[in-house]
Amino acid sequence: MARISATAYAAHRRQIGLQGQTQPAVSQAIRDGRLTEPAVEWDGRQWRIDPELADQQWAGATSSHQKYLAGRGGRPSPKPLPDPAEPPDPADPAEPPDPPAPPQPRQRARSFSPGGSLSQTTKAEAERQAAIVKAERLKLALKKDLEQVGLIEDMKREAAKVATQVRDAMLLIADRLPPRLVNLNDVHEVREILLSEIEIALRNFA
Repeated sequence: MARISATAYAAHRRQIGLQGQTQPAVSQAIRDGRLTEPAVEWDGRQWRIDPELADQQWAGATSSHQKYLAGRGGRPSPKPLPDPAEPPDPADPAEPPDPPAPPQPRQRARSFSPGGSLSQTTKAEAERQAAIVKAERLKLALKKDLEQVGLIEDMKREAAKVATQVRDAMLLIADRLPPRLVNLNDVHEVREILLSEIEIALRNFA
């Protein structure tokens, strides 16, 4: 008959109404020697059981055990199966092994900072960079202001220079025209001469 696991054999005994209806009870029967070869075999991972032979062994072992206890009041020494090479605990041989633990997420390497944690160091560096940028902007703004002030001063000096030249040119008209106008009686002619001289003086600064 095909061999089955201890859990399946416990279900088989439960189905037909026999004792040993749980997997731990089946494992205990194997440890106590009530189930031995050839009814049970170790396949390297778990116990494999022939249910027909195991039922016969279990029934015979139970009957002998009860007769022995009735006659002597003691417990016979069972003949256990020879231990397989490094078998696992048969208390739950049919249970699958626990799945491997998931890999831990990799952590980014943290640079050593004697003054504080990585976040504090990063914040301090960001503040330092922001202060440098702010200082550079203030420096540029001040330079532009100084350039504008210098330009305004240059414009003022240039305007003052032009005003002085205009004033001198106009004053020269008063010194230069009287000899030409002294003998003139025609008002319109005098006016034309004055306008011509003023136009000449102002044209030099256009």
